[in-house]
Amino acid sequence: MAFDLLDCLKKEDEGKPFIVVINNISAKIHIERIYEFRYRNEGFQVAPFSKIIEDRGGMLSHSNVQVWFDRQTFDSGGYKKETFRIMPDQFLDSSIEYLNKFIKLYRNATYEYWLRPVIKEDVFNINYILIDTDNNQEVVHTPFSHHIVELNGGKPFKLDEKVETYFRNSLKSDHYDFTKELLLNIQDNFSLGYYNIALLQSVTALENFVYSHLKDKLSPTKLDKIKKKEECGCMVGISGVCERGLLEIFKIDFGNTEEFKNLKEKALKYRNPIVHGELVEWYSFSWDKIPGNDDERIIKFLKNKLNIKLGKTENISKIDGGKTIIVSNKEKSISLKLNDEKNKVNLKIDDVGVDEFTVKIKNGELYIYQESIDKDTCEQGINAVQNAINYLYENIFSKT
Repeated sequence: MAFDLLDCLKKEDEGKPFIVVINNISAKIHIERIYEFRYRNEGFQVAPFSKIIEDRGGMLSHSNVQVWFDRQTFDSGGYKKETFRIMPDQFLDSSIEYLNKFIKLYRNATYEYWLRPVIKEDVFNINYILIDTDNNQEVVHTPFSHHIVELNGGKPFKLDEKVETYFRNSLKSDHYDFTKELLLNIQDNFSLGYYNIALLQSVTALENFVYSHLKDKLSPTKLDKIKKKEECGCMVGISGVCERGLLEIFKIDFGNTEEFKNLKEKALKYRNPIVHGELVEWYSFSWDKIPGNDDERIIKFLKNKLNIKLGKTENISKIDGGKTIIVSNKEKSISLKLNDEKNKVNLKIDDVGVDEFTVKIKNGELYIYQESIDKDTCEQGINAVQNAINYLYENIFSKT
């Protein structure tokens, strides 16, 4: 991808670096645009400083990007200073997080909707420049171990015979498999970290599966009966169809199965709040349930949201009359201190302040929130949808 921004990678460049702040810790983004026609050996050339609108593949140009951290990052408590020379990839997650905020906000500002975030699978090797206070530099080049490189004994890769046969036959057909395309989009959005979208798409896949099979098996009159309320003619929604409609038509009580209960609890209950704009933030943990029922939630919040590396947690407690939560082990002590107004929390690692975030009161309890549903919740929802689809196919639609 490329950005319409002046170069700011070298000292002589005209542009200025971009300061990106996450959790009150800043990083600098330096960029350099490379104008390089990818197909210059095809017999024609393109004028320098040209660009294609919606250049998804970087055909005419791409941008080199560097993410620079300073002492503030090293002192934040999220990194092991003694090992960063031999394990520099501990900065990769943070670099991707800062870069993706840069990409997201650039995309919002320019309406260049085709730009997408960076994920670990996009990274093959990492170059680090380590600079100390005396301006001594050390360059580290390392391949990224997240990738699995598959070898094929010097032979070209080819599809499994059955897969290739299916592919060739599909090319001759006019059939459009919407459900399969939707499932692939779900996997892609999940991989990109778009968990709200992935969950919405999974529920949409369920609705498409149910209604398309009902359309094939029922007359329009019966289909209307199962989809609409008799008293008003309004749609009942997928939950009502699964609970009441399938029982009336097929005499299968799907509403009382574990598959439906999990579907309702892990997927359907999030669908409307996301669509209606109510679930723009995701509950992380309740202040009043620490220590107690939300101990695992606060550990997960510290590890995932704030990228804090924690070993075995030995202590979760409250002090200062319940205004300070302590999470600690032999290596690290983390404190979360609630202000007197009970609307802000200051987070410190080993007595060094690294973050401040907002607290909300709901039903008389204090809650900490984060954006979107989390990865585990999304994955559980997607699995619940898949299990429901499997049950419906095996017990209803394949038999009737």
